[in-house]
Amino acid sequence: MKYRVVGWTDYESDEVPEAHGCIGFAERNAIIDEIRKNGYLFSGWEHQESWDCVPILNDGKKRTFSQRGWGCLMAEAYGYLGSYDYAAFTFHPMKNGKLPNDSFDIAEFVPETDLNEHFEVEVDDGIFALSQKRNPFFLDDLDALRYIDAGDTLTLRCGDRSADFVISDINRNRNTGRKSAEYTINTKFKIIVTYLKHQ
Repeated sequence: MKYRVVGWTDYESDEVPEAHGCIGFAERNAIIDEIRKNGYLFSGWEHQESWDCVPILNDGKKRTFSQRGWGCLMAEAYGYLGSYDYAAFTFHPMKNGKLPNDSFDIAEFVPETDLNEHFEVEVDDGIFALSQKRNPFFLDDLDALRYIDAGDTLTLRCGDRSADFVISDINRNRNTGRKSAEYTINTKFKIIVTYLKHQ
């Protein structure tokens, strides 16, 4: 999904519409990448209580989080992936933090609507076979898939074979490294791919 952060607004502002439903994998990664790019550092408390600490994506909608949810996102942005690392980024203003100071005029902004993308990755025999018999199936947590989301298409290639999928949902989980699995995940996290149809 071609998501990007285009500005920041306030948690309670009714000028910018809020995206409804669960905030997806690609949306989170777009926000994380914007935080890293600009060196933003602020807590879940500041996300909810300070001016201009709620991201607006290029679909014209803001993404709001609980204080813990924002803490998890900020912890991941700075590489803290332990079970309770989010707590350091949750309830109190950050010392030596950095807040966005972007001005955003929703009246001047035209939301982007054609955001779907096509992704293509090479996989091994085990993952390819898994994709042919299970829905959902699993993939390595690759940088090339950071923005994959529902509505996108995915092509898996394995040698001279290929398979196309229309994605209905993407999730991410820690890789538990099952020894008896018929497939191998080589990254700390795994991406869970659910699809609508397979071609």
